Amino acid sequence: MSNIFKWLKWSLKLFILLGCFILIWGLIEPSQLIVKQVDLVLPRWRPAHDNFRVAVLSDLHVGSPFITLEKLHNIVELTNAQHPDLTVLLGDYVMGSMLIGGTFIEPEPIAAELQHLRATHGVIAILGNHEWWYDGYRMWRALEQVGIKVLENQAIKIEPNNKPLWIVGLADKSSRKIDLAGSLDQTEKYQPIILLSHNPDIFPRIPPRVTLTLSGHTHGGQINFPWLQQNFIPSRFGARYAKGHIIENEKDLFVSSGIGTTFVPFRVGIPPEIVILTLHSKN
Repeated sequence: MSNIFKWLKWSLKLFILLGCFILIWGLIEPSQLIVKQVDLVLPRWRPAHDNFRVAVLSDLHVGSPFITLEKLHNIVELTNAQHPDLTVLLGDYVMGSMLIGGTFIEPEPIAAELQHLRATHGVIAILGNHEWWYDGYRMWRALEQVGIKVLENQAIKIEPNNKPLWIVGLADKSSRKIDLAGSLDQTEKYQPIILLSHNPDIFPRIPPRVTLTLSGHTHGGQINFPWLQQNFIPSRFGARYAKGHIIENEKDLFVSSGIGTTFVPFRVGIPPEIVILTLHSKN
């Protein structure tokens, strides 16, 4: 019996130590930043566009713990150092909910830092739910005034290697009205399409003609414990579209885990990430 009590005592101590470690690391990890290099082979990607590099920045939540304007400046410099062909911003630039240690930052100084992003074929943005919970039109104006194109149910054509590539940006699913069909009607048939949607829950509705869908919003759950992560993923599909490359019904989705935090100022096993996608055709 005494051995059982000893075992329980040591197990409890171990559990408390583990909990303290997780709590401490959960407050440290949001200050980290990785550049994640990802190669994607896409069935409907053109050989003429092989090795096209897309920098993906999502869920900056500038003003959340550890994401200051100075940190944003560093994020911009690290992104530019990758020499992307295109940089896409997937929404949630502001901190919509006050966190311990966070300071709300207005859209204009955020846009002033983002204007220094450089890519061969430009910088394209969509807005997320946190913009619209605050003042979406103000964020929209701030970005466009510094030369960043904002798309909402719109398509824009770029021409790497003089071959058309369409970028489609959708409205935020949870706070605006999505016009998927109308957005895709603005593109040319049989041409590759990269679709930007802040929320990945739209993915089941995306038709196969879309070459690649890019999303954020989920933060990867922020906490990489199976019994906890599910509770922190803002998706009606649970962990199905939490993070990374998802192939479903012969369609491709990539979900960034983002950079900032929301609701709770923790990340455990889901470090903030700048994603650099290099896209390849099967041929």
